[in-house]
Amino acid sequence: MPTFDQFVTAFFGLFTQPQFRGVDFLSYLDRPRRGGDEASIVDNAIVGPLLGLLGFSRGEQVYNQNKRNGVPDFAPEVAGCGVCFMVENKSTRLDLTLDLEDPDSDLSQLSGYLRSAGLRAGWLTNGRRLMAWRF
Repeated sequence: MPTFDQFVTAFFGLFTQPQFRGVDFLSYLDRPRRGGDEASIVDNAIVGPLLGLLGFSRGEQVYNQNKRNGVPDFAPEVAGCGVCFMVENKSTRLDLTLDLEDPDSDLSQLSGYLRSAGLRAGWLTNGRRLMAWRF
């Protein structure tokens, strides 16, 4: 098990690699025309690797890219314990909407996923901002 210092180094290392369409993360964010990157950047280059750093193997990350079924992007689970929390990702071009009174807000979407699964904790991120919520 890595130490906290090793985790922090590995976490920040995720953003310095040229895995963001050939450049590091800050260079990617400077691109004026980026978009359609929820799956390729936020899911696959940030959240998936971060879950790996936290100890979730690929098989435990439970990734679903099909939004028509009303499921979150990730639902990490541990064998014998079930789903630990849920993760809802948005494109780096979008600002996260956090109004629980607005049923169309990103936070309401995450809250609905958690409520339907009987969970209390989740992440909401657009790659620029990662927020952990406990309801």
